[in-house]
Amino acid sequence: MVAPRVVLVGAGHAHIEVLVRLKELLSLGAEVTVINPRPEYYYSGMGPGMLAGMYGRGEACMDVRAVATRCGARFLVGRVRVVDPERRVLRLAGGGEIEYDIVSFGTGAEVPVPGGASGLPGVYTVKPISRLRQARKRILSMSPETEARLAVIGGGAAGVELAGNLWKLLKDHGRSGRISLISATRLLPAYSRTAGGLARRSLESRAVTVREGVRVVKVERGRLDLSDGTRTEFDVCLVATGVRAAALYGQSGLPTGTRGDMKVESTLACVGRPRVLGGGDCIAFGPALGKTGVIAREHGRQILSNLKALIKGRPLRRYRPRYSYLLILNLTPESDAVTQIQGFFTKYESQVEARIASDLTIPMANALIAAGDEKKAKSAIQQAKVNDPGYKPLIDWKPPAPAEGEEGDEKDKDKKK
Repeated sequence: MVAPRVVLVGAGHAHIEVLVRLKELLSLGAEVTVINPRPEYYYSGMGPGMLAGMYGRGEACMDVRAVATRCGARFLVGRVRVVDPERRVLRLAGGGEIEYDIVSFGTGAEVPVPGGASGLPGVYTVKPISRLRQARKRILSMSPETEARLAVIGGGAAGVELAGNLWKLLKDHGRSGRISLISATRLLPAYSRTAGGLARRSLESRAVTVREGVRVVKVERGRLDLSDGTRTEFDVCLVATGVRAAALYGQSGLPTGTRGDMKVESTLACVGRPRVLGGGDCIAFGPALGKTGVIAREHGRQILSNLKALIKGRPLRRYRPRYSYLLILNLTPESDAVTQIQGFFTKYESQVEARIASDLTIPMANALIAAGDEKKAKSAIQQAKVNDPGYKPLIDWKPPAPAEGEEGDEKDKDKKK
């Protein structure tokens, strides 16, 4: 029997569950290839905290190449440009083709850059998450005597978290600055007005200027032109204006949703393509679900189950979405967190951190262990065992080396001393 060729495209939230259990696919005789633009994976839930300095690179970053290769899979650094489902071939952006029998997409999403902002110095999109480390480095490179002018575009969960963590970054380093959060809608439009009000009061208590119902119409070097005729000047601008899927799905002739994401059936298989699976921010599933790590992780468990079903020649299982889940917005430990549980919002004196939330604990413990930071992982492991008595952590791996031309952050350097 010829070994089925399984290809995982992308190493985001939706594929983490598959990556840490790759041996289950290999034990069925599959040949597994993982394709990702980078050898590492930044856990997006820790992105704002990494910006503030709450987490170092070694804590927020997982070496997915090490995870894949140590389990016996092949890992390729690259991007898929087009998928040809008739020939079962993936064409890579750098040239070359990869054949598959079963493919799963977990490519995440991109943040559209406002008009005129592409390539401007000081403008950073929230994705890829590694961009937040670059923004942090730029802010800290400014003269301590200079008042930093910091802007965040987008009033969703990401924008709110970024504004709060920019405040912490300045506070912890004794810097002065002005932080502006600009939202075309009210804050947290996907959630209740109560949540938006809590977030606004929290930010304004730290002198963050919040502008609701105002759009950015033009971005120029160091300046935002707003829809009400005013301007906001910046040294660093973070863009968190929502996400869109990569262009490859539409370019490949696959059915897509309004944001270019791949349309999937109840099994998370592409419509009409049962051997093409997908999960996370890159798919369109009806009824629409939130673009969160919690949802993407659930997709990952479903993908793993259906990959095994396809290898065994069995029918695919239907995905049963969960509409109530824990959601924590990290507005930094010194202040508070806005938490949603089953649609109800409350305000916590925040010693609550994302890594001990029940829906995030197990992959976070795995990521921390894979990054080689056992000390930081202990509390997560303990909580993971409470949530899931059958939980078994991964074996230890050393922290992934910084990408070429990238330095470790202050926290990582301190650990070496």
